[in-house]
Amino acid sequence: EYPSTRVPIAQSAEYLHSMIESLTDVSKISFVVHSMGGLVVRRYLQEHSDPRIHRMVMLGTPNSGAELADMLKRNMLFRAVYGPAGQELVTDPDGTIGTLPIPVFEFGVIAGGKGDEQGFNPLLPGDDDGTVTIRSARLSGAADFLRIPKLHSLLMSDANAIAATKCFLEHGRFSMTQEPQPIMKESATCR
Repeated sequence: EYPSTRVPIAQSAEYLHSMIESLTDVSKISFVVHSMGGLVVRRYLQEHSDPRIHRMVMLGTPNSGAELADMLKRNMLFRAVYGPAGQELVTDPDGTIGTLPIPVFEFGVIAGGKGDEQGFNPLLPGDDDGTVTIRSARLSGAADFLRIPKLHSLLMSDANAIAATKCFLEHGRFSMTQEPQPIMKESATCR
């Protein structure tokens, strides 16, 4: 319930910090994040840590920025709807996203895409979920990667994504019948 469209990502990260600090009776914390939520956790990690953090699953997170934000950043409607954080979603390697740390705890990445070079959105380069490219969703250091043929806004409710998320939170991998697909540093460069 953080006001993601009204405040910068850093302020959302401070809301997250407050929430985590309030969990005094919790011994293990895992995150399941969609889109900008993954960036909020990564921004939180820039200034905070908590030994209780166990794992994270990122669904459709633009880990290298969103090409759509590059295209729309000057559009008044985009600015009104997505606010200050929307301006931070650009792919600039020296911008907000380019400075975010990679989590030191175990994490996996689920991205939407058709599995081809066109994706759902013809305006975006390569495969995409209609909003975020597969290339941007990938983040080096991920213990596992999974592409699901769904649009960005449908990833959270997809039965396969839910099952894979549960498996990752329990076992550190998206499937017990398929080998994990970790994202190595040299193959995850998106800039």
